[in-house]
Amino acid sequence: MKISFSRDNLVALDEEGFEKGQLPPDKTQALRKMHPASRDLAPDDSIIAMAGIRILLGQVSHSTEHSRQPALFCMAMLVNVSPGGTIEPLKDAPPWINRELLEPSDGDVLIGDLATMDTWLQLNPFEGGSLGKTLEWAEKLWNAVTGEDGLPDGYELWERVALQPAEASIG
Repeated sequence: MKISFSRDNLVALDEEGFEKGQLPPDKTQALRKMHPASRDLAPDDSIIAMAGIRILLGQVSHSTEHSRQPALFCMAMLVNVSPGGTIEPLKDAPPWINRELLEPSDGDVLIGDLATMDTWLQLNPFEGGSLGKTLEWAEKLWNAVTGEDGLPDGYELWERVALQPAEASIG
């Protein structure tokens, strides 16, 4: 699955808040308002959102007031967000790494290679579970694929998680 976010239409949460599995009420409401079918959501409907759990921010090489740091959305997962803001991973949807960032690829920035990821996935199949267990599995996958260096030159890990409603998804 491709990782695609609109930077102008997402809710950001610090990693610690995401790991606790609870969105604050204002962020829950903002996420629900962004949903493509927001007018049709019943008050007790949960929604499915894509969570960008590994985002790299590039250094800006020039200084202007309107410049933005380039962002690489490297790793994501699908989550169910209840009307009260509880975040739970989807059972059969493991976190994934954007394959366009893995060798062999003609991408400008690469974070690892596809063969390493495929081997790791064969040896460590996703079993689902709690949010904590899912994030632990994702961390191990990330470390295996990116290796000791971890980040490409000129990029740093953004210590926030981006959430965006999945297309027309009601949990």
